Amino acid sequence: MYLNPMMNITLKGLHMPLTDAVKQYSNEKLRSLEKFIHQNAYVHLEVGKSSTHHKGGPDVFLAEITVDSNGHNYFVKTTESEAYVAIDRAVTEMLEMIKQGRGKRHTMARKGRILLKELMRKGFYGWNQRK
Repeated sequence: MYLNPMMNITLKGLHMPLTDAVKQYSNEKLRSLEKFIHQNAYVHLEVGKSSTHHKGGPDVFLAEITVDSNGHNYFVKTTESEAYVAIDRAVTEMLEMIKQGRGKRHTMARKGRILLKELMRKGFYGWNQRK
């Protein structure tokens, strides 16, 4: 487990051992999530082969990222022909998912502030009389 002051990162290998290069690469990529998630978030990454029963076919690598940040849970699963590409794509999709969820929360908060201002300006009795 790699501990970061901003988030707790756990790495796990599926059907293959994780090399130091893969650990270091995935840790660097996951650091890009720091500025978008809450402090003390838990990030779990599983990297490996999707199955071991395909003997003659090409290897298919899987990357799964689970983020638990301040009560919000996110999950991304990708498959690619190379482990590094799967990690890159999973991190990119996770960033998009976090940004999208964050935008929705900010929009709802903005709408709530606008309604509260209207209520304060018009008072409770003038609430139903919108222009």
